[in-house]
Parts: sequence; C-alpha cells; structure tokens
Amino acid sequence: MRRRRSEAVSTRTQAPSPLLEFKLRPPRRYPHTISRATLVERKASARRAHVVVIEAGPGYGKTTLAAEWLHRDPRRHGWYTVDGLDDDPIVFLTYVATLLGRCGANTADTLRALRLPNVRVDVATRELARAFAALPEPALLVFDNVHLLSPRPHAVLQALLAATPAGTQVVLVSRQRVEQPDGVSALRLDEKNLRMSDAEATALLEGAGLELDLEEAHLLNDYAEGWAAGLYLLALAGRPAFDQLRDPGTSGVDRFVADYLRLELLERLTSDERDFLTSCSVVEFLSGPLCDRLLDGHDSAAKLQSLADTNRFVAPLDDGWYRLHTIFRDLLRSDLELLGSERARLLTSRAADWFEENADYEAAIECAISAGDRERVASLVPRAAQPVYWSGRAATIERWLVAIDDPRLLSRHPAAVAMGTAMAALAGRPEMAERWSRLPIDDVDAVMPDGSPASAWIAICHALLCLDGVETMRNDALSGVASLAPGSRLGASSRLFAAFAFWLSGEADEAEAWLVEALDVAAGLGADVSASIAAAALALLALDRTDLRRAADFAARAQAFVDHGHLETDLSSGIVHAAVGRVALATGSTTAAREAAERASDVMPKLGSTLPWLATSARLELARLQLGLANAARARELCDEIDEILVKQPSLGIVAERSRRLRRDLDAGRSEDGTWAGLLTPAELRLVPLLASHLSFREIALRLDISRNTVKTQAIAVYRKLNVSSRSDAVERARGLGILSGNGAG
Repeated sequence: MRRRRSEAVSTRTQAPSPLLEFKLRPPRRYPHTISRATLVERKASARRAHVVVIEAGPGYGKTTLAAEWLHRDPRRHGWYTVDGLDDDPIVFLTYVATLLGRCGANTADTLRALRLPNVRVDVATRELARAFAALPEPALLVFDNVHLLSPRPHAVLQALLAATPAGTQVVLVSRQRVEQPDGVSALRLDEKNLRMSDAEATALLEGAGLELDLEEAHLLNDYAEGWAAGLYLLALAGRPAFDQLRDPGTSGVDRFVADYLRLELLERLTSDERDFLTSCSVVEFLSGPLCDRLLDGHDSAAKLQSLADTNRFVAPLDDGWYRLHTIFRDLLRSDLELLGSERARLLTSRAADWFEENADYEAAIECAISAGDRERVASLVPRAAQPVYWSGRAATIERWLVAIDDPRLLSRHPAAVAMGTAMAALAGRPEMAERWSRLPIDDVDAVMPDGSPASAWIAICHALLCLDGVETMRNDALSGVASLAPGSRLGASSRLFAAFAFWLSGEADEAEAWLVEALDVAAGLGADVSASIAAAALALLALDRTDLRRAADFAARAQAFVDHGHLETDLSSGIVHAAVGRVALATGSTTAAREAAERASDVMPKLGSTLPWLATSARLELARLQLGLANAARARELCDEIDEILVKQPSLGIVAERSRRLRRDLDAGRSEDGTWAGLLTPAELRLVPLLASHLSFREIALRLDISRNTVKTQAIAVYRKLNVSSRSDAVERARGLGILSGNGAG
C-alpha cells in the first residue's frame, strides 16, 4: 500500500519499497476466541505432511485455527498475510524471502537481488527454494489468503513447496482449492472439518453474550451448519433474532447471509458508525486522517479506535492504521453500492486525492483505477513508474500501463506516454514501446514535471529506442539536450544517447566529448545507470587507443557506479562488465576477465532488441572479450545475435562492419584442421610462427616491417594469452592448441 522510488535509463537513488510489517505477523488473539485445541493438536500430530491446506469459505475460522496452531507449536514459525497487491511475483518473493530469513534461512543474497531491476523471477525462485531447502531447523510457516495469489506468484509458491525440508510444514489458508505439487505430502482440511461442534458453538455464543441451553445451542449450530462467523453474527443480533430463526421457513447459512449479515450486524452499530464504516469501505486500509478526508470530518481516529475496541471486524495495525475484516468490508461495500455507484466513485476519488497529497502515488493509482478515473491514472503514472521499476515490480507497471493503453487518452498525457514508452522498453516489451512512442500528442509544448516541453521528452524516448537508425537517434538526442529544462534528470540520458549515436556513426572524437559531458552530468545527478554506461564506453574508447591507464581508470569508475546503484544484474550493466573484462585482459588479469565475461553473459538475455544501440554495442565488446579468452563458440553466438538485431534495425552505423571484422578475426583464428586459435589477434597469429624460429626480436621486426617494441609488445600479449612466461613455452603451448604445427619457421 505504501511504497516509493526514480529517470528512464539514468537514475537509481532510493531504497526499495518497505514491507508492510503487519502482514508478517499473525492476527491478535482476542480474549473470547474459542480454542480449537483438539483440531489443532490432531493436525499438529500429522508432522509427516509437508503441506497442510486449510480451505473453506469466509468465516469458518481458518485464520484463527492457523494462528492458534502457530501459537502452540514449539518450532520456529513465520506468518504471511497475502493481499490483492501481492500479485506481483517480485513483491511476493520479497515477503517470502523476509519470512524465511526470520526463520533462519540464508536469504540475504536473494533479498539484495530482489532490490535490483529486471530480476529474473525464475532465478530468484530457484535461489529462494535452495535457501528454504537448507533451513537450519524445522519451522512452521503460514500463508494466509493464498486464494488471492495470481498465477505468477502462485507458481513461485508451488516451487517453494516442492523444496520444503524435513520437519518443516507449510500451512496454506485459502477460500478456494489449492493444488500442491506432485510428490509433496499434504493434509487437507475443508469446511466439513472446520465446522464447530455443539460444545464449541455454545462457548462461542456465550462469549458473545447470548445465553442458550444445550438444545438451543444445538439448534442454532445446526442452522449455521457449524459456520463460526454466522454463529457470532447471530449472537450479536441477540435473543430476538434466535427466536425468529425458529420460524419453520428459516434454513441454513443462506438465511444468515441474506437476513443477518446486513440487518442484524449493522443494526448493532449506531447510524453514525454505520455511515462512517460504509463510506470508508472504499479502501482496505484506514487511518484517521484518510477517513477525515473521505468524510470531511475531524474525529475519525477516535472512531476507528473505538470500533476496534468493540468490534473484532475492525483490526488495528501499525502507526494508526486499521483494516476491515474481509467479510465485513464486502458487506459494507455491498451497502455502499446500494446508495449508487456515483457515491463509491466520489469516495474513492477522495481517497486518491489524499494519497496523492501524501505522495503515496501507488495507492493513489490503485484508487484511481478502482474509481475508473483513467485520466488520474495517466497523470500519476509518471510520478510512480520509476520507483516501482527500480524495486523490480515490472508486473505492477504493466498493469498500470494496460489500464491507460488508449491512444485518445494518452494523447492528452505526454508524460505518461514518455514514461510508459521507457518502462515498456526496459521491461523488454518492444512492440508496446514502439507503439506508444509513435502515438500522436495533442500539445507538444505541454510542460513536463521537470519543466521541459513534451517535445523534449518524446524526442529522448525516440533516441532511447533508436527506431529509425543512428542518424535519427543523434538528431533526437541533440534536440532533447537543447530543449530540456536546466537540471532535468533526463540531461544525462539525452547526452548518453547522443554520444552513442556519434560513436556508432564512426565519429569517435565527437562521441568521447559527449560521453565526458554525459558522465559529468550523470554523476552530478546521482544517475548511476547513465554514469556507468558512459564510463564504460570511455574505457573502451581508451582501450582502442591503447591508453591502458585511462582505460583502467574509466573501467574502475564504471564498476563503482554499478556497485553504488546495485546494478550488477541490470540490463545496463552488460556493457560495463564487458568493458571491465576487456581492460582486465589487456592488463594481464585473465581471471578477472573471465569473471567479468560471465557476469556480462548473465545479463545479455535481458538486453534484447528493444534498445538496439546498447544491445549491439554490449555484444560486440563481449564478443571481443570472449575472443581474447579463446571462447570461439560464445563469440560466434554473440555475432549471430548481433546479426539478428541488425535484421530488425539495419541502420546502426558501423555495427555491421564491426561485426564482419570480428567474424574475420574468428576465421583467422582457425588452423587448417579447424582447431581454435582465436584467442590471438591476426597480428599475434602472424608472430607465432616466427617465435618458433631462431630469429631475434630485431630480425622479426625487420621481416614483419614493424618496430622492435611492437614485436616485444605482441610477444608479451601472446605469452599472457597462452598463460606462459617464456618464448619456448609459448611455442610449445601454440603447438598444443593447434595454432602452430611442425617445427616452425626458419
């Protein structure tokens, strides 16, 4: 409910959204709660069942039963109450990782990874399942409201259940049937198991203040079919309601729902309390200030506290917040709808107003969606999208974008168009990103949140996608730079895009100037993404000019920005890892180069064709690194991937020529029998046969028409790449690899 965070391809400064702590606590135990100790003990004795499913309709005491079991069980335990916003698998994984961590599992790495953008859900799930399987001691874990999980987080849960360690049990509380994975032992409790006995019903009724003899209690329990909520509600209605139930026409739970949930329970409230709760039911979580705004009142906090003290359907949470029991809220919402849908929309809009004024843009968006106010959703998405993206919740953003995916609506909201385009691109949705980027805008001079005209934002989005080639990308980026408001957070991104457009056009000097400027602006804004990419590109330019000191300096800065922004697995880090690896290889750190190549390879699948300028540049540099590490197959795969991107976007300047040159280097690195020798450059390959001869470095230099220092530099590079320390060892290693055959040159 309350989350926060923030620039398209260029900033990352805030922490991930805080967890709602009350969701990780079991519900409070009320003084008159009826103990179901017999049922609990019977189920607790079934320790062989890894999974216990408690499934029944609302009001059967499922949550109460699970909470009592948790209270009585000696094992370490944890509780997680699922709600409707947990349909994002990243949110779900974060809560579960926190829960397991509190039970002793080693989930620190998983939690850190979940704070990064573009986290792969399957990888995070496997890591969390491994941590769960290695739980140091048995535990009892309860997942309440499992029926609220959408398919994606539900699939995560299924994977975790399959990893349940011996001695640990997972309790799933649900209103609907829950499937457990194959091979996992499960115990299932349904409504038939949860129906109250006459003795339990009698105790519940007496605790609620309704005195009945055993025969009357049996009659009432029979009517209620053992339904705890129905018994409690009827007890609140009092003796007259019980006497009315003796009417022969009365039957079962349906009568309770139809006649008593609304009439008898609400009749116990004053008209002021009833109106108050009915109006406030438009939101799930309540606070005094929020309710004051909804009702234009001033004493809501006192009312909420009073209701929580006297009515267990209003539950206190943390920091002055309250939550309505689901059944009770459904009842109130139903009554609110009877007053007309316009009333509900008005109240929900007021809630959105309050959340927006308190900078809780996510909650404001959810209220606006509920109210059907797509105009408000479109106006709020630019404020909330980046923080949510940086917390890894791409599914949440996707749901918001779908809610406003209407060209006529979006034509009035250029900020939403620009932000949605960037978010779709970064989430790997190229079709949606392109479609949104080409939407017509009614007013290109409209002022954006940073004070820039809409035309600047749209131009920068076009540069980001590079849909029409690098020349158009350059023009769009330069247009954005020229028209952005001073201090705009897009200043770093626009300069970065301009730099890459120049670089891919073969204008290295111009590219370097823009990269230096982009790096300075990004560092000043705290835009770690843009800063890391700019520094990596500068390292690669310095490397091409054989300025190893400058290359190493920029590579170190690029890595520092990645570390500071926790960008290790972000799609933007692919080119950084490749640059760091290439510099490490050039300076003799082969192990570090291999490690960087592995990190870059892990990121590449996220970097598809949506950002072709970055996708091809990162792959080219990684392929060059793999060539230097003698990984021919991987280098060729990367060239193939580049060619696939070029089919979709052929106008990428010198990318095609660089790819062809790289393939020539790969081909030159094959001996006659096809054995790989591509760890050496063509110049180094020409040198190897001469190293096997009796010629000195001076004589080799004369034969190759190069300087003696160049021969020496190339020879040292050959030694390093072959992992040897002498000329004779290099010759022997080259023969072993098939680079050199026979007795060498004379």
